[in-house]
Amino acid sequence: MKHFLSQVILFIFLPMACTLGVCEYILRSVPNDHIYKHQFMITNQKNIKILSFGSSHGYYGIQPKFFSKAAFNMAFVSQSLKYDKFLYEKYATNCDSLECIILPISYFSLRSNLEKSQESWRIKGYCIYMGCNYHGINPIYNLEIMTKSKLLHIKDALLQQLNYRTCDTLGFCLNYKKEYRAQDWQSTGLTACARHSKGKKGNVETNFQDLEWIIQDCQKRNIKVILLTTPTFHTYYDVLNQDQVIEREEICNSLVQKYNHVIFLDWLKHEQFDEDDFFDADHLNEYGAEKLTKMLDEFIMQMDC
Repeated sequence: MKHFLSQVILFIFLPMACTLGVCEYILRSVPNDHIYKHQFMITNQKNIKILSFGSSHGYYGIQPKFFSKAAFNMAFVSQSLKYDKFLYEKYATNCDSLECIILPISYFSLRSNLEKSQESWRIKGYCIYMGCNYHGINPIYNLEIMTKSKLLHIKDALLQQLNYRTCDTLGFCLNYKKEYRAQDWQSTGLTACARHSKGKKGNVETNFQDLEWIIQDCQKRNIKVILLTTPTFHTYYDVLNQDQVIEREEICNSLVQKYNHVIFLDWLKHEQFDEDDFFDADHLNEYGAEKLTKMLDEFIMQMDC
């Protein structure tokens, strides 16, 4: 029996483990945004003065090249406040020149839980490439081969024909171009609202604690904090749950009252943004991102006066 088991291990499990190990190595060699942003921050963190975080609203909405000071975008699609805190603690605490951080607080931010969402597969980007240890050695969050869609493209990865990086040199995502924008604004507004209203009120306390931890650390370091709700199209904000909207407003305003280095810019319904500025009902396109970033830059420069 022992001989049989040793043969099974030698001729079946060992080759399988080696094959999976090689696949994992190949998949981790494919360029992606987490690898790029990690390397950028390690190399340039001493020079950064403005750092923005957040989910896709920040990823597609804040274009650092339009700031007057050195800036970088640390947002990722579906990023929750839990991972804003991770990135801040991992990188921003070493940014000796940091003067201001931008924390997008969207309609859904305070109720979100990335682990419980359909986007939970994105967590492995933080664990594998940025050293996040929130989930220990859980293979779901620590192995690329656990993502079926990536395994299906292993041949392309082996031939170096894959590139998952979508951000520019300053972390802004380049994908949401005006020419590819949504045609049905009503549909994208309703769909996004439904998706963003699924968060649980029970998540608010934990998210608030993560948010306040960042704010308190910034207070110690004399860093300004801008809580930003990015502009959206009326087919999105017109259908939002008003209780959830008010909850966001009240919590952000309470933080402004409590901390004198915190500013809340509630630009959800900003009148200067029209259809030409949007990719879909809740995301800006590259022109809207340029407009938003220039407005933020002007605001920040006025704060410095």
